[in-house]
Amino acid sequence: MVEDTKSKTNANDITILKSIADIFTKMNSFAEKINGKMPEIIIFVLYSVLHFVICAFHEPWYDEAVAWMIAKYSSVSNILFEIGHYEGHPQLWFFILMPFARLGVPYEAALNIVSFIFCGLSVYIILFKSPFPRLIRWLLPFTYFYFYQYGVIARPYCIMMLAFLLIAMTYNSRNEKPWRVVASLALLASASAYGIAFAGCMAFLWVIEIIKGRKVKDILKSVKTDKRVHALSALLLFALCLLAILMPKEDTYARVIFKNFSGKNSLIFQLFYMIFILPADVTCTNVYSENEFLVLTHFESYELVSAGIIGALIWCALIYFAKKKRLLAELIIPYAGFAVFASCVYFTRHHMGIALLYLVYWAYICINKPVEDNAGKNDTSLSLPDNIITKMSIIAAALMIIMSLFWTVGACVLEIQKTYAFGREEAKFIKDNNLTKYNIMAEWFVEEGNSGNAVYTDPETGEQKIDYSKKRILANYCAFVDNINPYFDKNIFYNYMDGGESDTFLAHKVYPDEYNRNMLEKWKEYGYPDVLVGRPALAAVFGDEIDIKKDYALVFVHPSSMIWKYEREIGWSEIFIRRDLLEESGLEEIIHNNLFYIEE
Repeated sequence: MVEDTKSKTNANDITILKSIADIFTKMNSFAEKINGKMPEIIIFVLYSVLHFVICAFHEPWYDEAVAWMIAKYSSVSNILFEIGHYEGHPQLWFFILMPFARLGVPYEAALNIVSFIFCGLSVYIILFKSPFPRLIRWLLPFTYFYFYQYGVIARPYCIMMLAFLLIAMTYNSRNEKPWRVVASLALLASASAYGIAFAGCMAFLWVIEIIKGRKVKDILKSVKTDKRVHALSALLLFALCLLAILMPKEDTYARVIFKNFSGKNSLIFQLFYMIFILPADVTCTNVYSENEFLVLTHFESYELVSAGIIGALIWCALIYFAKKKRLLAELIIPYAGFAVFASCVYFTRHHMGIALLYLVYWAYICINKPVEDNAGKNDTSLSLPDNIITKMSIIAAALMIIMSLFWTVGACVLEIQKTYAFGREEAKFIKDNNLTKYNIMAEWFVEEGNSGNAVYTDPETGEQKIDYSKKRILANYCAFVDNINPYFDKNIFYNYMDGGESDTFLAHKVYPDEYNRNMLEKWKEYGYPDVLVGRPALAAVFGDEIDIKKDYALVFVHPSSMIWKYEREIGWSEIFIRRDLLEESGLEEIIHNNLFYIEE
């Protein structure tokens, strides 16, 4: 009786799974029966409208702003031979933005247009060219990473989105028309350092395919005649050039600050996250929600366990279908290269969508692979175990898309309701009140040095003070510079790069201590700053001569909300004016006694 009960329970579970999967299958069947391309045209128009509507509410953040300012003010030679060593990713994005930035196209509008060009082409391929079930083709463009994180937020990941799809489109004809695939791989490599890792692994697999089963003499003969070898050789040369202009210099911020740095998470843990947690995090969980480097991020143990189980199940399904289509190496090796690079170099939460872009690419080539390449097996005839796996996969895919759509809705609602990033509102306040006629100082970075504890107690007053000689001063690392300057025709902060008008973006370069100390002396020669954006360490420049609390009036406070999926991280910007200028400026002091601002 126990065995019969168990058998009935298992049979009922299978029946339920099949019934749920059949619902989604029938929904797709209904979509497939609609004749013509009118639904796809309507969806493309809807996507386009929604893209520009949400973009109108979006305030560009640092990553978007700094690229625009580099494109606008840096010379071509500086971008090619200098910027890349400090920015850490290829320069293509800067050159794409350059015509818009230098021809006077408005800052935010240009970012939205450029992002749409790549996202729009990607959506066109998904809707009209991809082999996915029709219902998935309709919904995928509106999922979180495709629509919001790599669409509304304008960064080079939109190039990666398009590049992966172009590679997938040309994959089956790679041996007959290799230059098309190589051009797409080059585009992928040009978009991001992660793109270089993926393109390199894909090219490696292609080389193995070319030489597999061939004799050495035949391989050597083909070097002269095989156009695939010529194309891949060109790709290798191109990749080496990219690496040469990207290798970080000794004074790059990341190398200086993270030298001999020990983070919270070990390399083994980071690899564990990349392999087992990331597939779940990018589709249905939210374990990695802090805006920190992976090496620094805190994770809850119970979340890691649950997401790890989901991630393992995802890999089981992917490996199952990969083996059926004989695409296991194409699934594992590029992803492994990506995981190793991210763990050893750097990874933050907004990079996780790259894994999704790759998995969509892999699903594209998996579905699109001709049946005859599969050793004569008929993939449409499935045994009972196959049916269970297939049905569970349909349910899982549907739930993941639904979850991602939920993230999109949550992010877009927050985007409409809240301010995403510093910059737009602060610039408007400065312009409306003509504050550019004053000396404006931006908050600058002060970090712990190597000389021990810098906090001491003043023997006369008993107050705790900071000895800035024991701190690392980063005079060129000024907060708000990149976010606010794009709204002006020149640098408005006199303390950034000695007030240079074309020095409008933050370079990830650590200048020598001598430079930083000289900057402090120059700032002192200017006298007390008239306007403060943020809270600079005035004591490092003027000692006890002047104090923000006593000598400056708070005249502007505004929240920002960096959005991640359905959540947000709140920050506050502040603008102060010297009290003796308050009446002249016509501004009113904001009285706020709370230690922390509370958003209404």
